[in-house]
Amino acid sequence: MTASYILGVASKHGTPGKWWFKSFELCELSAVRALEALHVECAANKTLFTQGDPFTDGTFHPLRITILAGTLSALSIFHRLKSEKWEGEGFVHDFLLAYANRARVWGESATPYFTMAALELEQHGAHARSERLIAQVLKTILDLNGSKGRGLPNPYYEPEDALRLLSRMDSINREIFTGLSYTLGPLIEFLARRLLRKTLAYLWEGITRVHFTEFRPGEQWEWFRWRAESGTQDQKFPEMPQSWAALLDKAENEPAVVPDLLNERPEFAIFFGIVFPHRFTVGLLRLIDRAIRRLAQSAALRSRVEAEIEGGDP
Repeated sequence: MTASYILGVASKHGTPGKWWFKSFELCELSAVRALEALHVECAANKTLFTQGDPFTDGTFHPLRITILAGTLSALSIFHRLKSEKWEGEGFVHDFLLAYANRARVWGESATPYFTMAALELEQHGAHARSERLIAQVLKTILDLNGSKGRGLPNPYYEPEDALRLLSRMDSINREIFTGLSYTLGPLIEFLARRLLRKTLAYLWEGITRVHFTEFRPGEQWEWFRWRAESGTQDQKFPEMPQSWAALLDKAENEPAVVPDLLNERPEFAIFFGIVFPHRFTVGLLRLIDRAIRRLAQSAALRSRVEAEIEGGDP
């Protein structure tokens, strides 16, 4: 969050990088070291990630697994985008295979965690598990926000606050969340980019019952604040019927509308999306997803070139 506010101040005043970049790097490095320490703690875990009495931890355990899956995956992706070798990558993959099915959606602020876990699963060839994870999150949002009832808390609610609402422990808050979603758009585009046309066709009737909602800060620098001082709340219904070609073209080719200082740092955007889940927009996921794809394409090209060199004439 401190690194984000540094970018916000730099963006607002047009401050040259030489005056703030080192401070930003220190904040980013601090986040990385904290997550690496979390990896060490998880690798040494002997209690299956429970806290206190296991018999009373059941309500909180799935949320803890979700947070661990998302943050550890974010760290692994960060190192990969920075072209850095990290010894914990194998542990993260094993953790996801063993525990991802125990993760729980407490609200829309959980979406970035699930997305990072899905992106990391892809990097190890577990495409079916990755796509199924995102499809399950999407369907959960549709089931709860596209019908009667209270719905899932929006991304402004962090896990503890969301759990209080879902457990009816907050008798004062009467906010209703049905009828709209902040994170359906990114999830739909995730599946579209992976050509899951049949999955989206099956879910599309439910999708049309929910407004796509996105808050657009009035100024680029306000993206980096928890609460923007100005902006607009955009809502729209998805198209019915929806052209598959148009949806795919939009997901693949439309620009990622994010601040310039974020667009230049897709590896930081990974952490940003988790810490600021209400900024986890279509544009932010496009930025992250495309950066990962470019890296994979570069690696594939490099492998082909090396293979041709090794197999060519001396």
